[in-house]
Amino acid sequence: MRRTVLFRFHREYGRLGEYAGFEMPLWYKSPTVEHLAVRNNVGIFDVSHMGRILISGTESGELLKLLLTNNCENLEIMEAQHSFFCNESGGIIDDIMLFRLGENVFLLVVNAANRWKDLRWIDDHKGDFDVMVEDVTERVPMIAVQGPKSPQTLQKVLGLDILNLPRLHASWLRPDEWKLLVSRTGYTGEDGFEIYLFEDGGEEDALKLWEAILDAGR
Repeated sequence: MRRTVLFRFHREYGRLGEYAGFEMPLWYKSPTVEHLAVRNNVGIFDVSHMGRILISGTESGELLKLLLTNNCENLEIMEAQHSFFCNESGGIIDDIMLFRLGENVFLLVVNAANRWKDLRWIDDHKGDFDVMVEDVTERVPMIAVQGPKSPQTLQKVLGLDILNLPRLHASWLRPDEWKLLVSRTGYTGEDGFEIYLFEDGGEEDALKLWEAILDAGR
């Protein structure tokens, strides 16, 4: 089984199991305790097993309009939308979060179990489009901070104003040594943020960021 860069923490504190080919924590104290923590306060999730795909190039928007159910070119830069890959019969291949990071730069966050299938689907249809498809899953750790107290928790860690970041938007932040993309979508149904560590995203940096968020959440 594969492991995320935060596995050292999970092995020490978590109850481990298999998910989408990864050895991941099923829980730490108990599912009930952690569910209530997220609903009432704040919780942290390692979601690095999810797929992250960058698509760039002058015709990246044209390719994504062909593949997705929503029109990505309606997005402002740093805005996000929930969308779907569908097959020729309208069946769903995967649901994704799409971020427009630049005029012709898009980040797709896809489900862990569908990552390779999604990459093949993109490759099968990119044809002669002027695009570059880059799978950055392995080198961009992803952490989610969810719950009603998630804004205040991350404010302590980042030292920057994220309280006014609108839902379904993202922002580049560079607190101290990290280059972070922070989005506000909320995978759990509560208010929440997703943090992508784009620079020096190795094990030590990811663990340092993880521990800083844990300390702030306490």
